[in-house]
Amino acid sequence: GDKFASRYAQKGVIGSILPEELMPRTEHGVIPDIIVNPHAVPSRMTIGHLIEMYVGKCMVMDPDGFGTFFDASIESNDIKNFKTKYLESDIPVLENMIDPGTGMSTGTAFVGVCYYTALQHQVEEKMFYRINGNINAISKQPTEGKSKNGGLRIGEMEKDALIAHGVENIIQDMFKNNTDSMDIRFCNIC
Repeated sequence: GDKFASRYAQKGVIGSILPEELMPRTEHGVIPDIIVNPHAVPSRMTIGHLIEMYVGKCMVMDPDGFGTFFDASIESNDIKNFKTKYLESDIPVLENMIDPGTGMSTGTAFVGVCYYTALQHQVEEKMFYRINGNINAISKQPTEGKSKNGGLRIGEMEKDALIAHGVENIIQDMFKNNTDSMDIRFCNIC
C-alpha cells in the first residue's frame, strides 16, 4: 500500500512484498528490488524512465564509467564518447528471468537501475479502523471523519469489491448490523 515514484512521474503502489528466495532473478543471479507493470511506461509515455534504467545499468556494468553527468569537467566529447561506448554497445536490454522455485525460465524482462523515492502516502498514516465510537442521534449511523473517530464510508466500488470476493458476512455486518440497526417496540394492543 505504500506509494513510490521515479523521477519520471512513474508513481505506483506496492502490491506485494516477497522474500528474496521467492523473487525471480536473472541468469546472473541479480534479484530486482522492484518489478513494475510493463504497461506503465507506454501508457504514461515516460521514455526517460527507460533511458535512465539503461544508462544506470551501463554504469553498473562498467567499472571505469563515471557516475554522473553533473560535473563541471564533462565536455561535449565526453558525452559523444559515452554514446559510442554504451548506447551503441552490446549490453543486453532484456534479461532472461528464472523462477527460483522451478529453476525454469519465466521469459525476458527489461532490467536496469533506476532511482525511486517513497512518497508521503504511507500505509501507517492512512490506516484507520473503528471498533466503537460516536453515533449520530438522528441517522443512527457512525459520525463522519477520522478526527472524530468516525466510521469509514463504504462506497459503491468498495461494496462491489466485497461482493466480488464473496464475503457476505462482512457485507451483512457493515450494511446492517453495525450501522443503523435499532430495536423498535410495537404495541400489540393498539
